[in-house]
Amino acid sequence: MTPLPNHLAVLDVLLATQSVSETARRLGLTQSAISHTLKGLRKHYGDEILVRIGDRMLPTPLAESLRQPLGAALRQLNDVATTRQSFDPANIERTYVIAMRDLYVDLFLPRLAGIFASNAPRASLKIVPWDTGSVEMQLATGAVDIGIGVDPPGSMQIKSRKLFDERYLCVAAKGVIRKPLTAKEYAGLEHIVVTRTDTVSSPIDKLLAEMGLARRVVMRVPYFSAALAVAAQSRLVMTAPERITRRLARQIDLKVMPLPFEVPKFAVHLVWHERFGHDPLNIWLRAQLGQM
Repeated sequence: MTPLPNHLAVLDVLLATQSVSETARRLGLTQSAISHTLKGLRKHYGDEILVRIGDRMLPTPLAESLRQPLGAALRQLNDVATTRQSFDPANIERTYVIAMRDLYVDLFLPRLAGIFASNAPRASLKIVPWDTGSVEMQLATGAVDIGIGVDPPGSMQIKSRKLFDERYLCVAAKGVIRKPLTAKEYAGLEHIVVTRTDTVSSPIDKLLAEMGLARRVVMRVPYFSAALAVAAQSRLVMTAPERITRRLARQIDLKVMPLPFEVPKFAVHLVWHERFGHDPLNIWLRAQLGQM
């Protein structure tokens, strides 16, 4: 028999009590179970371990030599089993990787940079583009710690938390739109669209199609910030999420107005992989983002 940790725990108590019955009582086991374990230990070590002398059981020299290292080893095993990783953000020395679209970089990163400077000054941040097709694998492997997006993967292993609801607004340079629009007038304007693919399908286009309308798209770009900058310096109209649009519109002098038709709200989610669900670093980062 090769001793397992539970066998060595029995040996440790046997050496302390020098009694099979007392060892059984302390460990909540039967005396026969203790005797069986002692028999296996004797066979493994080729030594009697404990020898009965009158009404007492005394340890052999080999058993005496095992007492100190055995106790130390069991204490270390107990430490491994009972100690959780201590965590202090001030001691973090690693790079957090967050996947998100560029419009959320403008929304989250300024405040997150301040939080890191105050609470985790030795850590760093890296932002990578949100890619629906690859974000699940990135989260699973740890290549990405957290994702922020509107279309989280449907895998059971991907966990998510809604950060906030969002809605679309119409954005244009001041003077381009002088009065409230009808849906037909909106569709007839020249539009700049943010898309990462060749398709222009979106909730806006689907709703317009139901009304027998289609936008006149004259420019497509992959970045919201670039589209807002173009809209500010042209007569192109942009449809964009409200939170970041209102913030940036004040900086680049854009006019923001509601759409002339109802568009369902959409949720922005914080996502992570269940593999890192109980990781203290991941928990801390989720807490910071969840408070914004």
